[in-house]
Amino acid sequence: MTADQVSAGRVVLHTWLTPHLAGAAPRADGVWLTASVECVVDDQRRVRCRVRSIRVDEPAASPPREDPAAADFLILATVGGTS
Repeated sequence: MTADQVSAGRVVLHTWLTPHLAGAAPRADGVWLTASVECVVDDQRRVRCRVRSIRVDEPAASPPREDPAAADFLILATVGGTS
């Protein structure tokens, strides 16, 4: 499989992404909830993954934060049959 085959549509890529939040160090300055903002593959086939953390014990003490995140992924490449 080559990038030219994908660009020409002879090979189709199916991508499954999910933010990888397990193992992230918890913040020590309060109680925070973290959720995915974006986890996509862009037109250049690069993964963009961002998460937003919101402080729930004292929301006025800290504004929400957005940070890059790692992502778990599965890529399946399929080729159409010949007729």
